[in-house]
This record gives sequence, C-alpha cells and structure tokens, in this order.
Amino acid sequence: MGVILLWSCSDKKIDSEQDIFLEFSERKEFLIGWDGLYNSTYAPFHLDDTWEKGLIYNYMNHSLDSIFFEKDSAYSKTGEPMEVEGPSGVGKIGSFFVWKDTIVLFTVNEFFFKSLETGQVKKKLIKNYPEFKDNVFMSIRSSSIFENRFTSFDSEDDKAIFFISDEIQMDQMIWKFDFQNDLFEKIPIKLDTIKLKNYSPKFRIKRGSISGMDAPSLSLINQKLILSFPGFCDFIVFELQDQSQRDFSYESGLFPLERVISDFPSEELEIREAIDLSSAWQNQVTFGPFGYLEKEEVYFRLVVGPKQENSQQDADIFIEIFDKGFNKLVEKNLSSINQDIKRNYAFTKHGLALIAKDQPDEDVMYFYYLDILRSK
Repeated sequence: MGVILLWSCSDKKIDSEQDIFLEFSERKEFLIGWDGLYNSTYAPFHLDDTWEKGLIYNYMNHSLDSIFFEKDSAYSKTGEPMEVEGPSGVGKIGSFFVWKDTIVLFTVNEFFFKSLETGQVKKKLIKNYPEFKDNVFMSIRSSSIFENRFTSFDSEDDKAIFFISDEIQMDQMIWKFDFQNDLFEKIPIKLDTIKLKNYSPKFRIKRGSISGMDAPSLSLINQKLILSFPGFCDFIVFELQDQSQRDFSYESGLFPLERVISDFPSEELEIREAIDLSSAWQNQVTFGPFGYLEKEEVYFRLVVGPKQENSQQDADIFIEIFDKGFNKLVEKNLSSINQDIKRNYAFTKHGLALIAKDQPDEDVMYFYYLDILRSK
C-alpha cells in the first residue's frame, strides 16, 4: 500500500502505510489549573486499568493530583500536599506506581510505601536490602524523556522491575522486586556492558561530575520485558516465563541508528562546558520506550531525530511499529504529519496524548491524541 495523507475539515490529520493508519486529533485542552502542574511536560504519572484516570506528581505542591483523560479534553484535581519530614514524610520522588492499596514512590535510593487507606508511609533505603548491603552507591535509574510513567510493573504478579546501577563502578543490572516477600532478585539478562558504558559518558567538574547517561527504558508487556536504549536502536526482549532472550536491531531510512561517540575529555571541565557537552550528547538521536496496542496487536516506539547544532528548529519525532513477533512493519515521520508535537506523551484509552509545542501562558496544556489503527 502506498502512503495516503488526508486533511479533513475538522483539522484531523490521517496518514496510512502498509495497512497502518495514523490519525491525529484536532488540538485538545488539558485543564491543569494553577497549583503547580506545568504545560511543558508530563510529571511522573500513573493511570489505572481504564487508561482514562489516575494520578500525577505535582512537584511544586508535593502532592499526587488526580488526572482524567476524556475523548475531547482532559483535566486535573489538586491533591493534598504530602509531608516531607517526619514519619510520614516523602522525599522529592523520581517516579511512582500503585500496587493494590499502596502507592509505591521512589527516589534514586529510597522507597516510600504509602497506604491509600490510612496515608501512613513506610520507608526503606536501597542499601538496607540484603542484596545491596555491600554497595552504598547503588541507585535506581528510570527513563522519563518520552513517557514519564513507570512501565515495568505487573499488578497481577506483584513484581516490579528496576534498572539499578553502581554510580562508581558503572555496573548496570536489571532487578526484579518481590513486594510480597520484600526482596530483590537479579534477572539474568545479557547486557553489552561495554557498549552501555561507552554510551554513558561522564564529564568531570570541580566537585563531582555531570552525567550524559540516559537510563534504558523498561517495558513489561505480556510477561515480556522489553529494554530500549536511548543512544542506539538495539532492543532486547526477555521472556520472564522461560527466561529466554532475543536481541533485535533494524535499519532505518529516516533517522540514524545510534549516537556518534567522540573522544570525550577526561580532564576537569568548567561546569558550563560540561553541561554543553552533555546536552550535545543527548541532542543526538534518542530512542524511547515500547508500548503495545492490544486491539491492533502491534508494538510501537517513538524516536527523536538529531537536533542540528545551533539550529532553532526542533528535531523531528518518528514512530516505529512492530508486529507481535517484533518484525518491523513501518516507520513514519510524525512531525511531517503534525509539526506541533513534542516527544512527551501519555498512553491513554483515546490514543497517545502528545504534548503540543506551542502552549498558552495560562492554566491549560495543549495536546493531540494520536490514534494507531491496523487494517486486518
């Protein structure tokens, strides 16, 4: 099938190729209010099984606000601020998810288990788990550059999977956390640790370093753990049931397959120079997490192309679509269909809610739904 691009009077934009149809809605409004949510990005959020409502972390208010995605709009309701200090205090979190009657929040080195019924909070540092007692430099790394949602949790299996790294030795491992038994178990995934280290540059400054490392995305879908790496196109599919592993890599006619590794300076840098080098590294091609559309039986992944140096033009956003066997069906330049989209999205019942580039200076976030359909 050839490419078809249709423009309708309702401002919807439709594109199809290889029996895959991509449809952007007209621009929608997300009423975020004045209490601390930003219209430039999604803060960490969690949606329930309806994929229409959930919670979002309000950095400014230090609260979990309610969010609702409807067909024609979205809105939020401000929650009660959480305590920061004391027995029920919760630190500034990196992400969270809901497990049964508990909200599991975490920073890079600490878990907070907040009861939905009583509001009581139990805390535990990573170093206090037996598996990490001999290494106080272990930290949880999570990816938030596309979908700021914790995507490696199985509510039926009471397990969550984390990417945990040693910040000194740069060791990087995948761990499964068992909530019922309060323990971690290493998952025997074969990682190319040399390649990961090469794609995790650190730039030395006077009092520490600035990392150019992007954590891999972990997506737990149908008992498959899918690892996607920001700096290169390869991805891993690990079957949790039989612990088999498949490694994939596909060519592209639209974007580079990996970032270019240069000779990074080893000497101490001024902080501004280190920040510029880190930004230049992350402004190269970036691969996002995997998602799955059960009705269409396809997986998808967003990719951001490289941003040209000293250019005011934003990088293009692409999408890759795969069948159930992870055969690549199609890749498309989404920015050629809708130029007003950013990489940040929320997976909802009504489609991917992609944030618009142009935003008003008020209590509203503009976004578009992207619907992916497959002709069978």
